Order: sequence, then structure tokens, then C-alpha cells
Amino acid sequence: MMTLIDFPSEDTSDLTDDELAKSIAAKTAEDMIPVLNGHKCVTCQKSVRVTKYKLGRRAPHLYARVILVCQDGHPGLVTFRADFLGGT
Repeated sequence: MMTLIDFPSEDTSDLTDDELAKSIAAKTAEDMIPVLNGHKCVTCQKSVRVTKYKLGRRAPHLYARVILVCQDGHPGLVTFRADFLGGT
């Protein structure tokens, strides 16, 4: 369960312009589910699972980075623009 303590109050320095440009806009958590369920490993095309998430901010938006791993251990990342979490 997320709490307000999880929300960054200042811009996150490691969010790159490229990552933000590729981020997927999500209006609700339900918007994120089909993207994650349909995501495949870019290396081997096997199914992935969520290992953790990190929240980041680049004003005025809030971003959710979802860290993934496939069955063979290849890492992956999907970034959502998740203003519904309190970013605006």
C-alpha cells in the first residue's frame, strides 16, 4: 500500500528526457494493468513480472517506474505518467 511518504516532493534527477518521452499516460491504476499484463521481455520475448516500483517527479507530473524481470532474469522497465497518484 502506498502512503504519502512515498511521493517525491522534488524533481527526480535520474528521470531522463528519453524516458519521459516514452512514458505511457495512465489516468488510473486500471490503465496500467493491461500494459503490464501484455508486456514481453525485449530480449527473449518471454513473460515478465513486476519486481518493484519507484515513484519519480518531473514537475508538474508524477511518474511510476515499474521494474520488471522475465523468466530468464532479463531486466525491464515501463514508465507511466501517473498524475492520478497526486502529481499535479
